[in-house]
Amino acid sequence: MNNVSGREIFGAGALSRRVKLLAGTAARESTLGGQVVTYAELAAVWAEVTESAAANATGTPKLDGHAWPHRIRIRARADIAKPLRVQLDDGRVVEIEGIARLGRRYLLLAGMELGHQQP
Repeated sequence: MNNVSGREIFGAGALSRRVKLLAGTAARESTLGGQVVTYAELAAVWAEVTESAAANATGTPKLDGHAWPHRIRIRARADIAKPLRVQLDDGRVVEIEGIARLGRRYLLLAGMELGHQQP
């Protein structure tokens, strides 16, 4: 990321990890009447993945059941909506809690790691 006269310019070269966007679909459970969300692959995209500073500093996975926050930057898409998960290239899954537009070209997805899961 560069800063030119007060504006941040994001280079596409930083999108170096291949991730899968997993779109959620809610359905009513037949037995108890609650909602169940199932996830299916929406697309495979290039992303920049940033884990929390705590995770990077310790170099260890989740401790005591606490998940690490992640920020994932991708190129803007019109079909992104919650519920959404992102499966990282190493198999870990991140539950997306927030989506923000970064200018016209990028989206920032913020969420918490769920660990290794099947989508």
